[in-house]
Amino acid sequence: RVLRYDERGVPVTKGHAKAGEPLAKAFLRAQKVPDKVVAAVAKLVLWHMELSFRPVTAEGLFSLARKLAPDCDLTDFWAISVADWNGRRPRFEVFPHSLQEYLAPVGGATTAPKPLLAGHEVISQSQIAPGPQVGQILKLLAKAHDKGEIRTPDEARRWVRGHYGSRRPEASS
Repeated sequence: RVLRYDERGVPVTKGHAKAGEPLAKAFLRAQKVPDKVVAAVAKLVLWHMELSFRPVTAEGLFSLARKLAPDCDLTDFWAISVADWNGRRPRFEVFPHSLQEYLAPVGGATTAPKPLLAGHEVISQSQIAPGPQVGQILKLLAKAHDKGEIRTPDEARRWVRGHYGSRRPEASS
C-alpha cells in the first residue's frame, strides 16, 4: 500500500523493508527453504533500500557489505537492486548499467575490507580500558577506512594514539 508520494512523485511506503523481513522469513520457512538462504533473503529484504536514490559511494557500499555479511554480499545486493529498480515506475533514479559499474567505487570488491585493528590493539595503543568504547572506536576506524582516510594498520594505530592517548611513553628527543 502506497502511503504517500515524495516531492518527485515517487510512491513511498515507509517501513516496508522492515515489515517485509519477517514476512519473507515466514514464507521461505513454510516452503522449507534452507536456513542459509532464508538468512540471506531476509537481509536483502531488510536492506534493499539502503542505497536507493543517492550516489553509490565506497563508504556506502562497504557499510552495506558489513550489514549483509556473512549471509550475502554486494553481488547478491546488486541482483535484488536490479529487480527492485526494474519493478519501479516511474524511474527517477539513475542506476548503474552493470555489476562492474556498480562495484567501481570499491574496486570490484564484493565484501567489506577486513578490519585494520582488533579490539586488543585499540586497547594496547590507547588509554582506553576494555569495554563498549573499544567497539565504538573500531566502528569509527571502519568508517574512516571505508572513506579511504585510513588505509593501513600503522595509520590506524597512529590514529588511535592521536585521538585516545597512548599507553606507551613517546620517545623524547
